[in-house]
Formats: sequence, structure tokens, C-alpha cells
Amino acid sequence: MVGVEIPAVSFGLLSSWFRRLLYRLTLLASLALISLVIFSPWVENKVSSRLVSVFAHDRTLRRTSVASALGLLVTACVFFRIPGAPRRVPPKSPQAPPPPNMAGA
Repeated sequence: MVGVEIPAVSFGLLSSWFRRLLYRLTLLASLALISLVIFSPWVENKVSSRLVSVFAHDRTLRRTSVASALGLLVTACVFFRIPGAPRRVPPKSPQAPPPPNMAGA
């Protein structure tokens, strides 16, 4: 569809929808890494998976996964967060006019 213009409003909605999706997917990936690190030692005997076994025994992999999960959390909050409402600036207090009997410069 060449020459079809997309209204700016729909692009803004699409952009915010896509950012929200990326935000949630990044949080989900971080949660998956953290839960794999936490629950792999308990689930190791019940599930015959090499991935769970490696996570249960390798301390370096668990530490790296926790650091990566924290990095994903920071990435989600910094890059994919939808900006909220603008911050309210407190109104400036009106300045009183100078007294009428004051000498000016």
C-alpha cells in the first residue's frame, strides 16, 4: 500500500503498545531466569532435564544468570517503560510588587 498515510495518533498507539509488549517480555525473561536459578536445585531430581541439572550444580552459571536477570530488569525499566503523566510543577508563588515608596536604580 504505497502512498497510504498512517495517522500520527495510530502510530503513537502502536508505539506504546509495542513498548509495553517489549517491557513485559523483558520482565518475563528476567523472571524466568530468576525462577530457574531458585527452583532448579529442588526440581532437579523430579525433572530429567540437562538444563535444570546444569543450573542446579554450576554456581558460576547461577551467578551469571542472576546478574543477567538484574540487567534485564534495568533494561526494561530504562528503555521500554511507558512514560507516565507529566510531573506537576508546583505553581510559582506570586511575587509581591515592590513598595511604592522604594527608590529604584
